Amino acid sequence: LWLTDDQRFILRLREPSVGDRRLLRYLRTSLPASTHFSEMTARDYAHNFVTAYDHACHRMHYPVLPSVVRQVAAAEQANEWMNCLALPGEPLASQDLEGVFYALHFYTFCNEVILSGCDLDAAALGVLVEELCLNPEVKAIDISANTFDVNVTTAALLADIVRRPTGVECLSLAGNRLRDAGVAPLLDALSTPNTSSIVELNLSGCQ
Repeated sequence: LWLTDDQRFILRLREPSVGDRRLLRYLRTSLPASTHFSEMTARDYAHNFVTAYDHACHRMHYPVLPSVVRQVAAAEQANEWMNCLALPGEPLASQDLEGVFYALHFYTFCNEVILSGCDLDAAALGVLVEELCLNPEVKAIDISANTFDVNVTTAALLADIVRRPTGVECLSLAGNRLRDAGVAPLLDALSTPNTSSIVELNLSGCQ
């Protein structure tokens, strides 16, 4: 439950429990009779995404990405769900990922994120791993064609995407120069029992 910038209360219920329904009934009886209850539309969720994204970037004193705002604005204008957020070829820092994934907490309909050719470094990969664990709605992540400096740290982070409990089912690492140092931890993570939901791993074109 949170208050938006235009003074609207929003109660987000995913698979509402008995306790959630009781809370909703309590709110209906406790708030003024003039209170208007309505179901959120795709446009409302897009507005929430932009508000959350702007808040996160403002908190970090970091600029918003125009390409992110354009994609969400297009979905808002069409009153359609944004199922994929694509940022191919755009250099991204760890703060960019932190802002985007913070906003995704408030937009649970985006199940695919494309970050191919974004020059992700170890810091960005670290943020990505943690955010994927916190955003189980993301089912497909594409980090192909990135110029990873594959060392012990980055290799472990890539393996963590497979090993850690996320909602990711499809992971693309195609076209990356993983070398033995990067592939070995991935294979080890895949061969041992874990809580990962990975069912498809794309390593095509890797060196």
